Parts: sequence; structure tokens; C-alpha cells
Amino acid sequence: MKPYTHFTLNERKYLQESLENGDSIRKIAKALRRSPSTISREIKRNWSKKSNHYHHWAAQIKYCLLYTSDAAD
Repeated sequence: MKPYTHFTLNERKYLQESLENGDSIRKIAKALRRSPSTISREIKRNWSKKSNHYHHWAAQIKYCLLYTSDAAD
């Protein structure tokens, strides 16, 4: 089993582009070599209800705010 790793900006960009192209979660998961449930959780966690889509930069900023702001303390 692959050790846990956070999504990279490139993976998030690929995810956004794939969703815009209408690719299935399973197809995206296979391309990123991740579980479909991992892809699903990433989409659910970072889906913008306001604009009704997934945006990779917003997801990356949210990640940075959650995981890097207190890391230096």
C-alpha cells in the first residue's frame, strides 16, 4: 500500500482539468495512481458551492493555510 501523501499542486490541476473534461472519478484515480475514494474526498473537501466547481488553486491555498501556518511554531 502506498504511504499517505498530500495532493500536489500538479495533481490538483490535473484533477480540475479532468473534471472539466467530464472524466470519471475512477479514470482520474487510475491516472493519479490513487484510490477513487481519495479523489472523491478531495473533490468533496474542496468543491466550491458558490461557483459550483473544483478549483486547484483554491484547494492548494486551503491546504497551505491548514498545514503550513502552524508548522513553524
